[in-house]
Amino acid sequence: MSENSGRWILLIVDDDQQLRQTVERSAKLELGDLGLDILTACSGQDGIDQLRKKGLESGDEVFVLSDFDMLGMTGLEFLVGLPIIFPDVRFGRMIFSGGSDHNRRSTERAGCWFIEKPFSITELFLHIHTFFGRK
Repeated sequence: MSENSGRWILLIVDDDQQLRQTVERSAKLELGDLGLDILTACSGQDGIDQLRKKGLESGDEVFVLSDFDMLGMTGLEFLVGLPIIFPDVRFGRMIFSGGSDHNRRSTERAGCWFIEKPFSITELFLHIHTFFGRK
């Protein structure tokens, strides 16, 4: 973590518990050297609640990986709303979804990264390392 920043947090949001757990386990093994706090949530609202519970502060940096299709708010609605709810926090936002061109275009127009399911953990972790300034 750099001297000028707050905490580094990875938030994994998906209504598929198995996928959440798989990504979380892989992240703990492969990204442990980054000193990330790793959170998981089963919906967009749960993700917001987890971040509020964490008590985000100015200087914190959060990389959020979210499914596109979830009950309640979509992953895109969730990710677009985060900087409004937490204006002093730097977010890296990535959506994963099936191969829909509409989902990809919508995601990229909103300033979020898009990764197609099934995705490579290596590709995902490259984005996370890039966001936190390491390769």
